Amino acid sequence: MKNTAQHAKDNGYNSFSSTLSISPHKDSKVLSNLGRALEKEVGIEFIDENWKKKERFKHAMKFSHEHDFYHQDYCGCEFISQNA
Repeated sequence: MKNTAQHAKDNGYNSFSSTLSISPHKDSKVLSNLGRALEKEVGIEFIDENWKKKERFKHAMKFSHEHDFYHQDYCGCEFISQNA
């Protein structure tokens, strides 16, 4: 998320967020805390939204399947190096 925040700031965006917040497998409080800390550190607004509420995850999945969006069948986290 830090790279995202920095990229957004460097390229003139007003804010940043993360698609991780839609996953029912991610802790939205952890993401929110990280985003808020980066907002202060990098100096760009973090859009903090819990997309799991009101069945938004189910709606997003239905929409993406209807429009043939690509879905990976694994978590990319397993490929992140401990040294990254």
